Amino acid sequence: MKLSELSTLLKSLNIPVYYSHTRNNVKAPYIIYYELFSENYKADNKVYKKFKQVQIELYTKKKDEQMEEQLETVLDENNLPYETDYLYIEGENVFQTSYEIRI
Repeated sequence: MKLSELSTLLKSLNIPVYYSHTRNNVKAPYIIYYELFSENYKADNKVYKKFKQVQIELYTKKKDEQMEEQLETVLDENNLPYETDYLYIEGENVFQTSYEIRI
């Protein structure tokens, strides 16, 4: 899967989606996603398979389990296993739910 395909999947949730960062003050809810690093399988001085670790961050004004479930359903339906982390960003008064996936 390419990052552009992931973007299309995330946009199916009908909330704003941005790569890396927002360009202005965007009100929650919104999603930011970005590549963390690549991890490639190689042998014989050749890369055989390329993988990207990607962080998806869901920002909401309150803990929104329904929106989290919708995002998780999109990931599950597309065979994208994830690890999840939660954080409240006090300075911005938003909840951040982070999903780390491999594409």
